[in-house]
Amino acid sequence: MHSLVQRVEEGEVLSCAGISAAAHPFLAALLQQVLPGRPKFMVMKGLKTQEAVHQDLSTWLEAGTRV
Repeated sequence: MHSLVQRVEEGEVLSCAGISAAAHPFLAALLQQVLPGRPKFMVMKGLKTQEAVHQDLSTWLEAGTRV
């Protein structure tokens, strides 16, 4: 995880190519928790995918605030 955070702090672009699509929102929520002050954005293929990721990401972020 440290290597991933370091890469993001250095401004690298991250690809989720090797990660299951279902894990993308979790990864985004995790990055938000670890790097709260850094802007992040995700590029999704199609509106349905965007809506599904948004819903899942909202759930993960809400769960993170309750921990």
